[in-house]
Amino acid sequence: MSAVLKLKADFGERVGQSADLEPLPGPPLLARWDFPRGYPRVGLEGPVQISVSGGRAAAARLVDVSPDCIEAICDRATLHRVMPPGGLPRGGGGLEILVRMTLPLYGDTEEFHARCEVGYIRPMGRAGFTLGIVFKAMSAANAHGLQAFIEESLIPEQGSASG
Repeated sequence: MSAVLKLKADFGERVGQSADLEPLPGPPLLARWDFPRGYPRVGLEGPVQISVSGGRAAAARLVDVSPDCIEAICDRATLHRVMPPGGLPRGGGGLEILVRMTLPLYGDTEEFHARCEVGYIRPMGRAGFTLGIVFKAMSAANAHGLQAFIEESLIPEQGSASG
């Protein structure tokens, strides 16, 4: 089973969906229905490097991350740098890319990279474009780090409640 599918299965079991995998240790998360898209999206601003076969690479800006995808924004020049010569297939998906970014984790940072596919491209007027980037493959260590980052971001800090 790929690390992406394991991450989704681990997360699904922890939020009330059935799965055949052993969940990672830790407190349970919020119920799946608390997230309209099925998985939580955690806001995360920062740079993300997008590269395609042939060595073309460009920097985009990360908006949020979830167990199965990220959302990033970029300008027209960045988009054209990584686009195939004929453009994307109708509907916007199908471009395979490699993403590299840094996740803040446990007060430190962790390098993260994954093989992905561009799921959609939406124009944002003068601000550029929004890219929906779906994870296709990642190492088990990156899958674990991603899950830990999302859980750390969703669980309130200990001692933050008054009482």
